[in-house]
Amino acid sequence: MSKFKLSRSRILRQLDARPLSAHVAPGLNDLLDSLARRAGLPAVPTLYYVPSATMNAFAVGTRRASAVAITDAMLRSFSPREIAAVFAHEVSHLRINDLWVMASSNLCSRLTRLVSTVGQALLLLNLSLLFTSYGVSWAAILTLVFMPLISALIHLTLSRAREYKADLGAVELTGDPRGLVMALEKMQRYHRRSSSRILRPQGQLSKLSLLRSHPLTERRIERLRCLEPGSSRPLRAHARATIWQAYPVIKRHAAFVPPIFCVGLKPQMSRARRQIGAARW
Repeated sequence: MSKFKLSRSRILRQLDARPLSAHVAPGLNDLLDSLARRAGLPAVPTLYYVPSATMNAFAVGTRRASAVAITDAMLRSFSPREIAAVFAHEVSHLRINDLWVMASSNLCSRLTRLVSTVGQALLLLNLSLLFTSYGVSWAAILTLVFMPLISALIHLTLSRAREYKADLGAVELTGDPRGLVMALEKMQRYHRRSSSRILRPQGQLSKLSLLRSHPLTERRIERLRCLEPGSSRPLRAHARATIWQAYPVIKRHAAFVPPIFCVGLKPQMSRARRQIGAARW
């Protein structure tokens, strides 16, 4: 627990994150509090503001001691409905202990590098014994040498699967798949503009799906649209029924814009940016 708490503090400090108190942003804190209660978290995550021009949001910590951070660019660009969907996605990560799962997977990946070092030593040994009757199995050596690559691919596959699960969890919390679709589409447009300016023409990297930590946004959007009320795609009918049966209250409010959260939220967001010096990053 202390290690996760230290890691959480270090990450937030490195990003110059600042806490957003209920006095500064009551609407955002009420929204996060409600989502945390719906998710059954033992403690409400602390809300942080990151003075960054990058459009992003993330969660750090554990179920009992966590934080959800949102950047200035996302506060400026996203509507209250979209922010609710983003918060629900991050709270869903906390609910299913994704941070612990991915940290454990990363630790295993680091250990495989040590094992690979042993494999490389055995490879050199086998080469020196190539013309003798002694040696180690080449299959075993190659397995050890390439274990970090295999472990990295497994880690990325696990990360993509957990993102899909967090998307479903967000819909369970809000009953509003359309809100998350809108947020993903907005982020996709932002990343396309950024990649076209900085890296290379769009379309080069998206084909390497095995090397992505997140699923393709198009696939995430497609899955979410299957969960929208009125969708008739048979492959997702069972998933839709599961959501609505598990949350009968949300079923009556499919469009998640409760007045308690979203009325007056936009002015609060602007006021919060002014009070904490959002123009300086």
